[in-house]
Formats: sequence, structure tokens, C-alpha cells
Amino acid sequence: MSKELGGMDFRDLPLFNNAFLAKQCWRLIHFSSTLAARVLKACYFPESTILLTACSGSNSYLWKSFVWGLELLEARFRWRIGDDSSVLIYRDR
Repeated sequence: MSKELGGMDFRDLPLFNNAFLAKQCWRLIHFSSTLAARVLKACYFPESTILLTACSGSNSYLWKSFVWGLELLEARFRWRIGDDSSVLIYRDR
């Protein structure tokens, strides 16, 4: 709906939502010392990183949304290998 009719003038709301989720996941990855990132880590992935998490059926709607955003983000990732310390040969594509 246009701004003149009282809307927010988003042309494609599902696409905007997907971009928003991917951006929030990017922020969790790059700003891992924020309070929100630390709380989510303690609750959903205490022993690993956000990139290695999985979603179970009992997780909250918020976390399921973040996992969806991570999937969107991973589809566009470009991984640069600096040294071989973070490469898992048999697991990583």
C-alpha cells in the first residue's frame, strides 16, 4: 500500500522480511559481543557458533525465523580461506 493510502510503501513485503532476517543474522555473526547475541548463544547454541546450529521443532518462533535468515544468508555467502585452521575438509563444501 502506498504512503498516500496510509501504508509504508514496501513493494514486496515478503522480500523485505527476508532481507531483514538475513541482516539480523549478519549482525549476530559480526557483533557477537552484544547482549542479544550473547543471550541467543546461551540459549540456542552454547557449544558452537551460530553458523553450525540447527533448528528443532521445540524452538521458539524467533529462533526458527533466525535459522531461516541464516539459510538465506548462507545461500549468498562467499567464504575466503585465509589459513587452513578453520577448514573442515570432509564437512565444508
